[in-house]
Amino acid sequence: MRRFVFFAIVSFLALATGCAPSVSSSEAVAISQQTVSLLQTNETGEIPPARWPPAVAALSPERVRRDSQGLYIFTSTFFVEERGVFVLDPKAHFDPPTQGDPSYARIAENVYIFRSAG
Repeated sequence: MRRFVFFAIVSFLALATGCAPSVSSSEAVAISQQTVSLLQTNETGEIPPARWPPAVAALSPERVRRDSQGLYIFTSTFFVEERGVFVLDPKAHFDPPTQGDPSYARIAENVYIFRSAG
């Protein structure tokens, strides 16, 4: 019984940490278009839900944060690991890496899926 509980917990943890957002190409384009105004401000920090564009709100994010590199849309947090969608600020001098921590996978022009192990 203990062995079963152990494997059940390990399986749950593996599933929980493997949750990356599913974003289609058309959704990515909508996200890119609808976040332009958020990226044009020099304002950084947490963005309240009332200011999330419809394409961002449709992802049901836990939180949204703007920094000098772009806009982070956090869709999954598990302990220190975070996943979500990143919208690159076209004015930023940042090339999102595919390897390392955090890592990024491009899904459309300036839109990426990101993962940070913490």
